[in-house]
Amino acid sequence: MNKYNLKKFLNWKTLMVLLLFNFVFDSFIIFMFSHYMKVPIVFTLDMFKVMLLSFIGLLGLAIIIFIIVKWLNKKLPWSPKTALLRTVVDLFIFTIVTSVWITGYNIIDTYIRFGGVPDFDSIVLRCTMGVIINFFLIPFIELSVLLNTKYISELETKKLELENQKIKYEVLKNQINPHFLFNSLSVLNSLISIEPSKAKEFTSSFSKVLRHVLDFKYTDSITLKEEKEFLEHYVYLLKTRFGDALNVKVTIPDEFMNKIILPMVLQLLIENVIKHNEVSDNHPMTVVVEANDKGIFVHNKVQLKSSVSSWGIGLDNIKKRYESLGYTVEVKKEQEMFNIFIPYIQ
Repeated sequence: MNKYNLKKFLNWKTLMVLLLFNFVFDSFIIFMFSHYMKVPIVFTLDMFKVMLLSFIGLLGLAIIIFIIVKWLNKKLPWSPKTALLRTVVDLFIFTIVTSVWITGYNIIDTYIRFGGVPDFDSIVLRCTMGVIINFFLIPFIELSVLLNTKYISELETKKLELENQKIKYEVLKNQINPHFLFNSLSVLNSLISIEPSKAKEFTSSFSKVLRHVLDFKYTDSITLKEEKEFLEHYVYLLKTRFGDALNVKVTIPDEFMNKIILPMVLQLLIENVIKHNEVSDNHPMTVVVEANDKGIFVHNKVQLKSSVSSWGIGLDNIKKRYESLGYTVEVKKEQEMFNIFIPYIQ
């Protein structure tokens, strides 16, 4: 996720605001000094150098405050309950930080320019000026961090929503694979002339599979009981096609029947197995679907087709759909076994 970091904070708008504040503040100090000391204001190159050094000091202080604000937002974030405490902590910490920074900066500056150290009164004056600067700098940085963090968070939320919609669209396109439809209709066509009664049963299961897709294509959850019923019809169609070459073992105890998962997940996983693995009399395939108190485990033997190089869109869509809800689908590919864990959702 994109975060509001120091690089984003030090954009040209921030630099212009700090530069303008530094110019106004230094000009005010110069004017007050001229007024009370009865000394005319003379703009010289040295004066501009001093203002430039003052801006560099202000910029350094802003960076330090920004880093501390980011740290405080993690340890003591703003909220209605913590607002008073956070304000007190801000004033306490930044008064110390600003005083130390300005004092140190003033000592170094004085030593470089005049070969000595400032007196006590000068240090007190500088610290007082630092406290005044804080009344501008702290609210400015706090608001900058707060508003930009919120803005980035909203952008990320919108991005996730858009990705979720795209994922759902891809899932809908891939829930019933065109190859599956074609193969099922081919099987049905052959059964009509050879085994009419079985063709009728096949048609019944086929229509129930399609009805299930239509009923659940716009929902985000389904009970294991409903998914199991759908899976039985889907597996029947596959068994009619592959015969004994395909064996799907579904073990879902009654105590887990009301658990919730995403619709079509198990169907897509079994479809993935058939799409990417050799399934024949010489290479029979067994898919095991087991439920426990944590989720669903799906296992199958790895016997990839030579033309397949990946596990396809289906599994990737499932993983992204679960990630968009804050869950993780665990995939473990071993040398001979492919294991997937699908968690229950709330």
